[in-house]
Amino acid sequence: EVVRNLALREADKGLSAGEKSLFTKARSVLVSELSFALEISEDDATDRVEKALV
Repeated sequence: EVVRNLALREADKGLSAGEKSLFTKARSVLVSELSFALEISEDDATDRVEKALV
């Protein structure tokens, strides 16, 4: 939810430095959890997250 909302806000009007930092950390945690849960590489998990955010 945090990643989605910050991605939408970034596309709409940009993010502050603090929001960018939060977005990066939240996306990293999401990718890590997805990678573990689906037993896929972090690169594949990153691709899935990026595609879902488009």
